[in-house]
Amino acid sequence: MIRSTLLVVACAALAAAEPVFLPPAAALGEALTVIGPTGGTGSVVARPGRHSAAGVDLRLGPPGSGADLRWDGHRLLQSGEPAVLIAPWRDPAPDRRWAWLPGGEAPRCGILIDAPPPVADGAPVLPAQIVAAQGLDPRSGVAIALSGAERFAGWRVRDWRLALGWLVEDLHQRGARRVVLLGPVAPHPEHAALTALAREAATVAAAHGAGWIPGDTLADPALWDGPVLSAAGRAARDRLLAADMEPAWTASSSAPISPTSSPR
Repeated sequence: MIRSTLLVVACAALAAAEPVFLPPAAALGEALTVIGPTGGTGSVVARPGRHSAAGVDLRLGPPGSGADLRWDGHRLLQSGEPAVLIAPWRDPAPDRRWAWLPGGEAPRCGILIDAPPPVADGAPVLPAQIVAAQGLDPRSGVAIALSGAERFAGWRVRDWRLALGWLVEDLHQRGARRVVLLGPVAPHPEHAALTALAREAATVAAAHGAGWIPGDTLADPALWDGPVLSAAGRAARDRLLAADMEPAWTASSSAPISPTSSPR
């Protein structure tokens, strides 16, 4: 049965005083109601390609089609038009793909997409990580450190889950031998605010065949320097990742990701 989801598409020009426009995400085949800049509505079914509704041109992109995605700090754009990520729904199930290997050991990852410091209070981080991932060759395997700053970004949990699922599927489709998610983390007592997102991330990992590492052990305030992990915290994070990373792994995006980042 096709569900209907409300999709608000912002005007091309956003006033600086307006709240951040979070990129919506949708499940493949969903019926979307588009609200245009003048308040008119139109209907779109979530299928790949360019669509027009309610006076708005937008692109619905499945995993594997994000080569020219751009994040402008408010919206995901593709070819200058608002982009909506559409992801296939997967039912959570144990990942048994590596059970046939001696000892059942999964491949390790050669790249880490780090959780960059947010560029502004309340700014979402995942869209910038999605854009940064488009510039990578993921075949060596990719680990993704999810950001605890997402708790301030005003995400609808469902949109965040679908967008994260899109990223995992995209990496798989582009040849990643393995994808691992490191759960979002914040220092105690703020860490409790991430319970819902961590639960959704674990669901995404199970549904999309990714590894899952809870970040709870990194919530010790002694591992933090203000809103970011200290040197000791990063070392603790690296030890947490060690079993899933190649000995010579590289941090692809350890520097802050600019909101205008686009793939090379």
